[in-house]
Amino acid sequence: MLSLAIFDLDLTLTTRHLWNELGYHRRGAEDLAAQTRERWVEDLGGALRFDSERLAALFSDLAARGSLLAIATYNREHVARAFLRAFDLEGFFHPEGLYSRDTLSGSKAGAIRRFAELCGTHPATVQGRYYDDSLEECEDVKALFSQFEVFHVEQPLSAPDARVRRL
Repeated sequence: MLSLAIFDLDLTLTTRHLWNELGYHRRGAEDLAAQTRERWVEDLGGALRFDSERLAALFSDLAARGSLLAIATYNREHVARAFLRAFDLEGFFHPEGLYSRDTLSGSKAGAIRRFAELCGTHPATVQGRYYDDSLEECEDVKALFSQFEVFHVEQPLSAPDARVRRL
């Protein structure tokens, strides 16, 4: 059976909000692609606050268990891609598994439906995990996909004090 792992971006994977706090959505794709890893870490609060290796370990574990990984974010696609590339995380994600403000229509739960269908599976039969800092989005996914494990991210997954609560 198909297993998905869907992540929000801002404040779920990142320790600062790339849209609201840093305004990265106003920066062009080429500008963000040229940004150094060191600058990303600095913008995300420094090495004591942001740890990309925590993310790589989580993604590696989920992929080893057979999960296909995707992102569903209200941020821009080029921002999410630049973030993943800066930390060599893009390879963990399905090539078509990035749903952003540019491609989402409606809620993030809609991205789960679209990703399952893209993978050739009916959304009602897919299993997986969903991670988001928005309790509202988590509750929406939980109501529509009862077979999903839903995790409310209370402290970002990349933070040393990462904290999630399973709903």
